[in-house]
Amino acid sequence: QAIQIQLPKGKLKERVPVYKESILAVVNKKKQIVISDQIYSLKSLAKSLTKNANEWKRNQPVYVQMDEQVPYGILMDLMLLFKNAGFPQVGLVFKKES
Repeated sequence: QAIQIQLPKGKLKERVPVYKESILAVVNKKKQIVISDQIYSLKSLAKSLTKNANEWKRNQPVYVQMDEQVPYGILMDLMLLFKNAGFPQVGLVFKKES
C-alpha cells in the first residue's frame, strides 16, 4: 500500500539511493512513521530500536521521506533517533525540482 505524502523539493547532484539495501522511514501528515508496513510514533520507534535491537540492521543506511507539512523538529528528532541508535548513515529523500 502506497503512503501518500508530498515530498519537499530540492536540488542535489548525487546518486539515487538504493532502497532495497536500506531502511526507508516514511513520515506522513499525521506524523506517523512507517517502516516496512509497520506504523510507529517517535516513542514507539525508540522503544523498538532498543528492545528489538537485534532485529535492526544497523549497517544499512536509513532514508527518511517526510511530507513537506510535517514540522522540521520531527525530522530532527527522527534523524537523531537513528544516529544515536548506531545507524551511521541517515539521509533525507526529497523530490527533484522541475
